[in-house]
Amino acid sequence: MESDENLSLFNETGLEPESETSERKRSWNEDCLKALAAFSNTRGGTLWIGIDDKGQTVGWQGNGHDQETISNQIANTLQCLPVALTVQMRDQLPILVIRMARAASPVAVRGRYYRRVGNSTREVPEGELPRFLLERTGQNWDELPSDFGLEAVSERTIADFRILARERLPDLSPSDTTNMVLAKLQLTLADHRLNRAGLLLFGQSPQRLVRTAYVQIGRFGNEATILDEKIAEGNLFVQLEQTMQAIRGYVFVRYDIPKAAAGRSALEDLQRHEVWEFPYDAVREAVLNALVHRDYTSVGRIQIRVYNDRLVISNPGGLPEALTVSDLFKEHNSFPRNPAVAQTIYFTRLIEKWGTGTIRMRNACRAEGAPDPEFEARPNEFVVTLRKSRQPLSTSSPRLTTEETEILEWAIGRGSFTVTECLEALDLTRRRARYLIQRLVQMGMLTTQGENRQRRYHS
Repeated sequence: MESDENLSLFNETGLEPESETSERKRSWNEDCLKALAAFSNTRGGTLWIGIDDKGQTVGWQGNGHDQETISNQIANTLQCLPVALTVQMRDQLPILVIRMARAASPVAVRGRYYRRVGNSTREVPEGELPRFLLERTGQNWDELPSDFGLEAVSERTIADFRILARERLPDLSPSDTTNMVLAKLQLTLADHRLNRAGLLLFGQSPQRLVRTAYVQIGRFGNEATILDEKIAEGNLFVQLEQTMQAIRGYVFVRYDIPKAAAGRSALEDLQRHEVWEFPYDAVREAVLNALVHRDYTSVGRIQIRVYNDRLVISNPGGLPEALTVSDLFKEHNSFPRNPAVAQTIYFTRLIEKWGTGTIRMRNACRAEGAPDPEFEARPNEFVVTLRKSRQPLSTSSPRLTTEETEILEWAIGRGSFTVTECLEALDLTRRRARYLIQRLVQMGMLTTQGENRQRRYHS
């Protein structure tokens, strides 16, 4: 029970505005139970019965017997008791005031769960229910056990981790077995099974547990035109590597290529200095944030759309309730959705634990003359949009992607080739090969000879 000081609001003549912790109802009905359950599942709150939405007192018409009936209905339906249930006078009319505390466990109304969002009561969507129930019982999804043991671990990833974590985990010894490394990271159980974080981080194929734990990367001409797509899967370290490689293949890069000189080979003329149109550090930070903080109970997957003017990264799971989008541009606390995953990635120095990721993303954009990143928090999704640098690319430098450069380097060694020969040699789809080759032709880096199926390209 709360102290008399905490209950003093019942004796005030003023009325709290409707908010996350306050709600008004004209009369007692089923929606009142939902509001009380939502208070219990969020931060607690007060329900005022006998007041309409405009704050006008209409009065509660019940008596002592009705008050007892409501108390019993709350106890039987919600399986918890209110902190207080009293009748108070306002505008010379009685109102029923019910105060609920935050419950220790999830509270349902006939099998459905509710929470407060702003000044409204909302049912927890089916897709968010597993995460909601875990969080309300004090558990984290990534710390639950998996059905996979050490045989599912990628030894290559363990070896890479040892190198990356040397500074922040100096107690890791070269003689430590894989089991010892995972135990130090608290990623295994007593029977040597991996927990879910361990499988995501070091498993050879965590998609066996979470089918949608992968990244889908697409190159778009516009919102309706997909030019190419790639999938990054495997554990989170492998997904990070594959995702950055895929993005590099899709974004435009400025290459400072020296002019041909006597004695230089054609391949030497392709030596260059890369300058991404999208700030590399901001892209990498956004990808890492998506991998570490996504909601792995969701059936969605991380999607990255690369357009001519922007790069959009969306991942399942909204912002923590304690944060707003405006908070992301200033100093704020860290609320990791997957704390075991975040802790392990922190040891590699790829992320920090101070809630500074979004600030570093903004600083990386500004350092390269790009607009600030755009953040959008949707109910079940978080979206980051990165724009190109404001600094124009030199007109004297060709604008090539990594894939276009690979084609050009391969073509120099061949002399001439067909589209089929190119896609087979470089593992491209026909559509993607045609698109890239045509761009090189338009830039004057390749020439064509022949028509249709007899057409050959020359470097």
